[in-house]
Amino acid sequence: GISISRETANIAGRDFNDSTDKIHSAPAGAVDGFAEPEISMCADRHPVDFTQAQPSESPLSVSVPECALTEIRMEDKHMVTISKFSPDNKRYQNLLARGGGIPASVETTVRGIMADVRARGDAALYAYMKELDQVDISKIGLFVSEEEFAEAGKKVSPEFKEAIKRSCDNLFKFHKRQLPTGFCETYPDGSVLERRYTPVSRIAVTVPGNMAPLVSSLYMNLVPAIVAGDPEIYILTKPKSDGSIDPHLLYAADYLNVKNYYKLSGSQGIAAVAYGTKTVKKVDAVVGPGNYYTQTAKKLLYGKVKIDFLAGPSEIAILADEGAD
Repeated sequence: GISISRETANIAGRDFNDSTDKIHSAPAGAVDGFAEPEISMCADRHPVDFTQAQPSESPLSVSVPECALTEIRMEDKHMVTISKFSPDNKRYQNLLARGGGIPASVETTVRGIMADVRARGDAALYAYMKELDQVDISKIGLFVSEEEFAEAGKKVSPEFKEAIKRSCDNLFKFHKRQLPTGFCETYPDGSVLERRYTPVSRIAVTVPGNMAPLVSSLYMNLVPAIVAGDPEIYILTKPKSDGSIDPHLLYAADYLNVKNYYKLSGSQGIAAVAYGTKTVKKVDAVVGPGNYYTQTAKKLLYGKVKIDFLAGPSEIAILADEGAD
């Protein structure tokens, strides 16, 4: 079977960085703050000259004028650091020195978790959710309830709802043009050759959402699956300790009528949907971003299930001098 691959156009809504550093965040934007971070203007719309900012006590950051913080501040957990560049800047040196690839220790850990979930099913899955993610599935429930979807619709702003509609409309328009066309050829001897495309029966989409709700990751994965005609689509997101999931994610899923929303995460969640358990259905494909552990699980399960690619955390580095606009 074939599901349409994710080719993302730059459509309203960007993913937050999960960083917990603290200098700037995204301004109010296209999707309730899910916009590209910008801090070029103060609240009175005057440009901020960060080249004149005085160094703070930390050698890796600069002080930001309060007027800038007034407009851009959301929650400290969404802040990322602006560093004044110099060749001996420790953050810059760390970027140059770090290695690529997934550490061997991570793969060893993930292999153990996956083997345990495959062998013990729900007992292992629930135990790892409690141990690693501090979530008791037996208390909060495995799936998002209809009541939770309904409540989410009351918590998000009208502007957010309009942005979701606009974004999804754009995505549907784009991905419908990707639909492949089959064909059939009959030969004089009576033989028939046919190329046929069929949707994946069940697909799981991983959507990070604990530190920051990656709304665009949700709809940019769901829409292609819907267009492809995948009949069963499941979403996996790590819930908070109280069992809740960010209402922006729930509203977007509800808007697209995808209600199979698991309160699962990590390599244990991916192992559960790949192998199947008593309470978790086995899927044919797993797509979506995540950390080292979730992506390693996808890597190790390739062949057992289809995957999109190893989509890890995104990073953007901006290098600018005094001549930058």
